[in-house]
Amino acid sequence: ASQGVRDRAADEVKQKLIANQSKLTDWQYPAECKFVDKFCEIGIARPIKALFWGDSHIQQWQPLFRFLDKANKTNSTQIIIGGSAGCLPIRDLERIKNGFDCQQANDRTFQRARQEDVKIIVLGSIWSTYFSDDIFSGNRQPNICDAATGCGIFKSPQQAAAKAKMYLLRDVQTLIQEGKKVYLLLPIPVYHDAVPNLMAKGLFLQGEGRLIKSAKQHNADSALVREMIVSVAQQTGAQVLNPAEVLCGSGECTNNQNGISIYKDNNHLVSEATLWFEPMFTRIF
Repeated sequence: ASQGVRDRAADEVKQKLIANQSKLTDWQYPAECKFVDKFCEIGIARPIKALFWGDSHIQQWQPLFRFLDKANKTNSTQIIIGGSAGCLPIRDLERIKNGFDCQQANDRTFQRARQEDVKIIVLGSIWSTYFSDDIFSGNRQPNICDAATGCGIFKSPQQAAAKAKMYLLRDVQTLIQEGKKVYLLLPIPVYHDAVPNLMAKGLFLQGEGRLIKSAKQHNADSALVREMIVSVAQQTGAQVLNPAEVLCGSGECTNNQNGISIYKDNNHLVSEATLWFEPMFTRIF
């Protein structure tokens, strides 16, 4: 009997290892929407639009957006997605690394946001990665620059965040003055390695996948950008959306379900997990 219990436990661990491995490729953003000159349009064309503007942390919500559209939970509003992966939704900031054109993507998205049919704009990003202490400590090269000054390099996270805040404040003020409803989306918790791999390691070594991150730690990790986003919201009348209220409501941030990761890597949610945020996004329509 005891051997049967061990065999069933081993089989359960094996199934969880396979499930975690599958999460590493769980990404449903359509290939045709990935280019700088494209907007990804959800569902049938509707006269009123909600524009979601940002990097891959806006793109990750696409499965939820399709669900909301099919379930008629957008109040007859069509969702469109703009911006570009790897680009903050802030004009006049550019990536230093070759292969990005954030200026073009963000200028185009800002002009789309100003058009009459767009009534709701949501700006979102991973945020913190662009302003981390590690980038400015000498371990890595800064990854954003000030395009308005010929791609001037920032010397500290605080300097970069101050400039980002200035540009974000400028554009959010413009949009709100033009009658738009603007929402600023705070970051989700980020981990030091791909969560599926961390879950698999725990399962393999201990028979249990467990990764702990507290809400307090997440707030500390994102403190600089939280201050920037909340300050812009307070000064402009924009509203803040906080995914951590869903993931970290108990004080400990959820990163797995029964030992199976809800992340595809260390900072993007899998498609199924995006559906947990239905109430948060439904209330903007």
